[in-house]
Amino acid sequence: MAAEIITFGAGGFPGVNRSFEHLERCTGMTRHYRLTSNDTDGPELEFYCELVREKKPPLVVFGGWCSLYAEMIRRLLRSPVRFGLG
Repeated sequence: MAAEIITFGAGGFPGVNRSFEHLERCTGMTRHYRLTSNDTDGPELEFYCELVREKKPPLVVFGGWCSLYAEMIRRLLRSPVRFGLG
């Protein structure tokens, strides 16, 4: 079964990333991605935005809060995706 929820954690949030990785392993309902760059104009952020557009998950959950998430939401506003904060 494909994961229905995509989770993101910025590199500066190790506890959030461990929790989301554990959730992925235990339930199989999520797919977690760890953001390593803090560049809001960089290729990593565009890659993940394109991934969300392609997979069209019903929910994207961000762990903690940082400017990367605000930029992702701005870029994905026209996508049929709901956003949450974990």
